[in-house]
Amino acid sequence: MISLPPHFYRWLRALPLLLALFASAVSAVSADAQAPVIISECEVVAVLGQSFHYEIQADNQALGYSVTNLPHSIKCEENRLIGTALELGQYF
Repeated sequence: MISLPPHFYRWLRALPLLLALFASAVSAVSADAQAPVIISECEVVAVLGQSFHYEIQADNQALGYSVTNLPHSIKCEENRLIGTALELGQYF
C-alpha cells in the first residue's frame, strides 16, 4: 500500500467544499453575464476609392471584436473598420 502524506487527507476532506465554492462562483458569473450585441448599424456602404471609417458599437461591455471576409484594403483596429475601398463587392 502506498503511504500518502498527512496533508493529502486534509485536502481530500476539503475537496467537496472547494468544489461547491467553485460551482457557486461560476453560476454567479454566468447568471449575470450577458453576451454583447452589436447596436451600431449592421449594413454600411463604402464608396470605391474613398476612405472608409466604421465604428462597431456593442452593449454589455464587449471584450473584443473579430471581423472576417473583409477586402484587403479595409482593416479592423479595436472596434473600428478603416481603410480605403479599392475593390467592388459585397462582404458579409
